[in-house]
Amino acid sequence: MLAKHDALNNANKALRQELEEAIGDARKYYAFPYDLDNLGRDAGENSFIAIVHADGNGIGKRVLQLTEKFATPDKTART
Repeated sequence: MLAKHDALNNANKALRQELEEAIGDARKYYAFPYDLDNLGRDAGENSFIAIVHADGNGIGKRVLQLTEKFATPDKTART
């Protein structure tokens, strides 16, 4: 969990640095939430966020094939 927190902090710092180089002091204009529920809304409002993943290498299709192959308990491998 600590590694994820450190990675998030490093990504946040890098984003701030990129924006600062592009537009000046990013802290004056942007706040970067650590929780997706706080992204793009004010307190008391509903939050509707979708995470979209572009499956360029086709791994999603492979996962679907596995779920079809092992769809029921009788089809799962017994060890």
